[in-house]
Amino acid sequence: MIEMDFQSQSQLVDRIAKDMDGPHPSCWDAILPPGFAEERFSEQLERRLRGLVCQPRVAVRGADHTNPSIRAFIQALHWQWTETPSPPNPLHRSADLYFDMLFGLPELRSSKRPLILVLKRFHKVLDNLDKWVLGKLRTEEQARRLHTIVITPLPLSSLKKRWESHKHYFSTSDYGDSRHALVTAEAPNPVEVIRACQDLSIPDAVADYARKLTGGYPEPLAAVLEWWDKQGRPELVPRTRGEMLDVARSQFATFVEWLDPLEDGQYRDQVINLYHQVNPEEARDAFHNHPWREVVLEEDGLRAEALGAAALCAALDGTVDRKMSQSFWFEVTERARRLYERGQYEAALRVLGSTGPDRLRPHDRVLQAHA
Repeated sequence: MIEMDFQSQSQLVDRIAKDMDGPHPSCWDAILPPGFAEERFSEQLERRLRGLVCQPRVAVRGADHTNPSIRAFIQALHWQWTETPSPPNPLHRSADLYFDMLFGLPELRSSKRPLILVLKRFHKVLDNLDKWVLGKLRTEEQARRLHTIVITPLPLSSLKKRWESHKHYFSTSDYGDSRHALVTAEAPNPVEVIRACQDLSIPDAVADYARKLTGGYPEPLAAVLEWWDKQGRPELVPRTRGEMLDVARSQFATFVEWLDPLEDGQYRDQVINLYHQVNPEEARDAFHNHPWREVVLEEDGLRAEALGAAALCAALDGTVDRKMSQSFWFEVTERARRLYERGQYEAALRVLGSTGPDRLRPHDRVLQAHA
């Protein structure tokens, strides 16, 4: 199994651990876009935290369906923080009273060992926990009795906007309004990708092509390289390149889903513009305030070619009937025609190539041949 890190992943783990081992630990919001190997990061972080001299009490838990109930979530924290060999008995049948009693335990309250919670998949909190749980965590954080490391695909401010668009009551939560340091994972640079692949005896040409497809995002990159390895490490002929693109594109569906905090498709459409090199400067400017700007963009366009292909597929999937689907593809091929008329032949070929040969009309094929 191939595993990849994001840029300076071990340094970020050390940075957070060093803060937790200091006199005034903070809380952290670690922004990991989809595909940035959240589980691998959280495992590395847990190992590092448990090895600190201050011997913190560490609990690692997802805010998702892994919790059958809120009480089960609290009991999991109880077990990890008290470090008992078997699950402890609940302190109360009521979840809210159980949480209060847990934080009131003398062994936790009076201990000099820091109390740390690594809260994974925070974006799922909306479906699996309740607003009062965040309120209790916030109270303990502000009293400096609890130090939480939240792992989330978007900053909490962007998550709240997403919740507001659904008119969800979580949008009124004040969680994360203080003591939270914000850090965003970075995509690996080309040199780091090549070096990591050399350790796996992967040729530089294959590593470079896989990086261009995936942007070096850890999970998509690993998936493409694993596919190539399982296929017998074939040469980079056009067929292999096309199949690698298909593998990479399939890895970006969730990334595209979370690209638009308001789920309105605006950033997705700008990604398509960058993919087709249509009004690229305007598209780049649209990402000025996006939390993933540095992850999505490189100097000359998209960091990951497969992201553009995935955004295009998502736009097509967003059309609700055959008539709308035909209209969408007509717009795409008309875009190619206008690019050709302006002499932008490479961009026109890129647009036509993204539609798939089965969707091209006869005059589109003629245009493709001339371009």
